[in-house]
Amino acid sequence: MNISIFDSDESEIEFKNKFNDIQSMIFIADDIVLCANAPWANSFTFDVERLSNEQLIAYNFGIYRFDKPNIAKIKHIGNVLKATQKVKNSKFKNKQALKETIQYINGVNMLKESIIKNHKGFIKHYNLVEINTFIGDGIMHIPFLDYIADPKKEDVFIQPIYQKMLERDNLFGLDEKLEEFFTPALLDALDPTNCDFMKIPLWEVPLAIGLSYNQIKYTRNDLQPALLPFKTNLKELSEALIGINFLPENMARIKDLCSEKLLEHITPVQQSLNGSLYLSHLRNQSAENTDSKLFLGIASAEMLMDYYEKVKLVQPYVVSEIKQQIQRHFDVKACCIFAYQKLHPSNQTQAETNQPQ
Repeated sequence: MNISIFDSDESEIEFKNKFNDIQSMIFIADDIVLCANAPWANSFTFDVERLSNEQLIAYNFGIYRFDKPNIAKIKHIGNVLKATQKVKNSKFKNKQALKETIQYINGVNMLKESIIKNHKGFIKHYNLVEINTFIGDGIMHIPFLDYIADPKKEDVFIQPIYQKMLERDNLFGLDEKLEEFFTPALLDALDPTNCDFMKIPLWEVPLAIGLSYNQIKYTRNDLQPALLPFKTNLKELSEALIGINFLPENMARIKDLCSEKLLEHITPVQQSLNGSLYLSHLRNQSAENTDSKLFLGIASAEMLMDYYEKVKLVQPYVVSEIKQQIQRHFDVKACCIFAYQKLHPSNQTQAETNQPQ
């Protein structure tokens, strides 16, 4: 079961929500892809040796001051750096040129040291020290995107989203704002009696904050026997849904498939989560700890793309291009599966797993 989370520095999705998603889904997902054209995303895969000087400047201005990158300023600084680089590479240097070269080298080195320090602070502030380790394990994948000076940087989403639409074991990790998008009026227009599968409660999962890398990994492995039947049937459900359009006349059929493939496998996973040594420790550790309630939903590919546009993750022209590419393989009204979470205090009484009736 793979989960894909997309984000943009223009989106309306709260900054902290992206990290909360990872903190809970790290226990259950085989693979997490976080694809963003926002500068903060590069903090995960930060490697100063592979950043150009222009990228160093963009990284510095774009993240640690929490500003929107000033593209004009970055371009200007980049041009200055390039000009200074020419002086550095010149065989014949006068005293002034030599002085500028030394200043250039010292300035870049100071910037690198500052970024490394700030990067560590960023990771620590958002409780990502242990989570960040899973990138090296291949469990988390965060494409490095060059967000500098591209007036159409939203284009970077076209291929990743399109490719994920074609992967039948992929879940789109969305934000709880989608509840504002899938309004009661929209659901009633589809079918007021059968749309409960657009919000299927899955499991209560504590956020991983406070656990070490080894404890998270142990918990992941410990949950696999209970998760495997669910994951197997989820993929079968996804493959069955690809030939079904998300239309009123198909609502009853979609509901039947959900019941047949998933419902019996939800409770065993929750029981395994409740019995987990380290997750129990998290719940009992402090009244201030937070649990995540995970939900599964089904909608059309078209609706998911419209949601991305609604929350300003992508521009309309990007949505249009993705829909055109999807249409070459299957109908944009075909069913897709997504997941999202809602947070609540750990000491809140856990609701029983509600299943669509």
